[in-house]
Amino acid sequence: MLRTIRTALCGTVLAIAAHSAQPAISKVTVLTNTGGRVDWSPKGDVIAYDRVSENGYFEIWSMRPDGSGQQCLTCGKPGAPKRHKGNPAYHSSGQWIVFQAERDDFGDSGQGGTARGGFRRGGMMSSPSARADFFGTPGRGFVNDLWIMDARGDRYWKVATTDRRVGGILHPHFSPRGDKLTWAQRIGAGDAVMGVGRGGFGQWDVRVADFSVVNGEPKLSNTHSYQPGRKKQLFETHGFSSDGSKVIFCATSERGSNKIAFDVYLFDLQSKELTNLTDSPDEWDEHGQISPDGTKILWMSSKGMPLTARAAEVKTDFWIMNIDGSNKQRLTWFNDSKNAEYIKGGVTAGDSSWSPDGKHVVGYLIEDATKNLGKIVMMDVNAGRP
Repeated sequence: MLRTIRTALCGTVLAIAAHSAQPAISKVTVLTNTGGRVDWSPKGDVIAYDRVSENGYFEIWSMRPDGSGQQCLTCGKPGAPKRHKGNPAYHSSGQWIVFQAERDDFGDSGQGGTARGGFRRGGMMSSPSARADFFGTPGRGFVNDLWIMDARGDRYWKVATTDRRVGGILHPHFSPRGDKLTWAQRIGAGDAVMGVGRGGFGQWDVRVADFSVVNGEPKLSNTHSYQPGRKKQLFETHGFSSDGSKVIFCATSERGSNKIAFDVYLFDLQSKELTNLTDSPDEWDEHGQISPDGTKILWMSSKGMPLTARAAEVKTDFWIMNIDGSNKQRLTWFNDSKNAEYIKGGVTAGDSSWSPDGKHVVGYLIEDATKNLGKIVMMDVNAGRP
């Protein structure tokens, strides 16, 4: 058996040796060489993703699963936020996309609130607007609010506004039934400056709200806030269990001192039981995505690779485990120079999304975290099922 991967132009295939252990990936294909965080539509016919535009801001795009039909959903649209927009996620009906967006009200005449909220002073980012743009990307989420648009990007609604000085949003996701929405929200600066390795990320919590459509407009109600376990420095939500009873998220590790040593957790919304699925204080574990049948979790991990204090330097690959955290196995070998799957210079495996039938995963491979450069790949997955 051979596995294939495209590493240069979209469509280029490289044969690689298959690993005998199951689960396994049988093929990897590059869909676009410019992309970001991803989500598969419920019908499986469209993939939404964010990517950097020519003006330096992230916009939300869509494409077919073969990489064709790429189009910008938010570029120049009336009513759309004007700065960074990203982390799109589909509603189960396919009619709505939730996303996060940098606030538009940061001009260079700002009121100094951003600096008090933890922005770095001096240097190139001395202006509130420049600092907001740097830290307001979809991967950081500072000074972001929560938005919903229709699937074509014609109408927009801001559904949650965060504190202008210290607020932020990360990774909103609908529940499988579409009746709930979860996201991570920044609620305070704490002792942090905005940036990894100089005090952390500030204080965040996990939000869960009821979702409904009233007179053709999306609405949130009954919003609850959680800080499961100890008051971790960072929470980053990645969705619900298949029955909607649990939320999967990553958070700073309960042990160790490295600020980017995240773990992946499951939190039961009814019993409030918290399960640490990775429990690895010396590893970066993030972006847990539950398979459509609810039995597997695909996530990214730095296991077996150095963990530095700078996130931009850390390399990760995709791993898979059972829903209870057992049977952890490495799926990709992008950072193993002895493997034919190796990508020169290494990558950080980032956000991912399962296809509705569970046979494929689309993933974001970050090649330059500082410049926000990365590609989106399609991975054919044998998740250990007959």
